[in-house]
Amino acid sequence: MSEQSTSTPSILRPLFWVLLTIGLIGNLAMSLLSGPMAIHTAFGALTVVSGVVLAVHYLRKR
Repeated sequence: MSEQSTSTPSILRPLFWVLLTIGLIGNLAMSLLSGPMAIHTAFGALTVVSGVVLAVHYLRKR
């Protein structure tokens, strides 16, 4: 049981880094291209949520 709980964060952490990168690049592209505000907001929310999850994970492991 403890093996599963320790392996799950190691799988999710890279996923959230990828989501954070996608959110940042998408947000930058929407800013430069003056894209629709809804898409711009969605990329921003993805960036914030991914960053918060990574920060919480880091602080819990300390």
